[in-house]
Amino acid sequence: MLGADCAGCLTDRQAVANLQLYGPTNFAEFINTTAEIARHADVSQHNQQYFVLLVLTDGVITDMEKTVSEIVNASTLPLSIIIVGVGGADFAAMDRLDADDEPLRCSRTRKTASRDIVQFVPFRKFRTQGAERLAMEVLAEVPEQLIGYMRSKGIVPNAPPAPEAVDMSALAGAPPPEAMPPGSAPMAEAPPPYAGGGAAAGGGAAGGGAAVVAATVVPVPQTETVNVQVPAGVVAGQMLQVQSPTTGKVVNVMVPEGVQPGQTLQVQI
Repeated sequence: MLGADCAGCLTDRQAVANLQLYGPTNFAEFINTTAEIARHADVSQHNQQYFVLLVLTDGVITDMEKTVSEIVNASTLPLSIIIVGVGGADFAAMDRLDADDEPLRCSRTRKTASRDIVQFVPFRKFRTQGAERLAMEVLAEVPEQLIGYMRSKGIVPNAPPAPEAVDMSALAGAPPPEAMPPGSAPMAEAPPPYAGGGAAAGGGAAGGGAAVVAATVVPVPQTETVNVQVPAGVVAGQMLQVQSPTTGKVVNVMVPEGVQPGQTLQVQI
């Protein structure tokens, strides 16, 4: 989707406005090219990548059997293919590629796709429902396809990077230890008196200063709960894109079973 603040946005919009689609509508060649990129990506536990090919077409595929063969061969790769049909053409044949009801099979090799990697969306069905609804439908199957591929290869999400240590002396305004003269000690305010009485832990001579120990500060993720009304036409299992009104953070939430359009979900962001 083209945003108003993206680099090169004006050029992209002008290109789209002057784009003309023409036949024949052959898919096999560019699917093969994309599959080769995914095949040589060397995806592993430490090199996690996934590819999405977006295709806009105003006509029915004219090289259907070759296209089916390329998709079947690509079904073992880290790749999803999204096809958006625009215009008034009859896209009934696209349901075969979508393979929601029957696994895709190559008639020449009799080989069956190892997983469903294609999502077809007729633009005219969602053109009056807003850009968000169209985006949800276009991306609806990608999360499951990505997770299915990673699981088939035994790849799990990598751990997040460890938080960086914070120099407490720098935060307090004191010079760092390496900048202090030899034999000197960092100045620190005396701790407040203990209301309950008794000796201070690690006590020393009267009037001695308290030792300052550098600590690692681990940020605590902040979450908020928002109420989201399920839009009309959305059914259980579909993904909703929810944006925080305060931070702008965006999360994808699956509509649970039993929740109907018009009902409200509580979402933690």
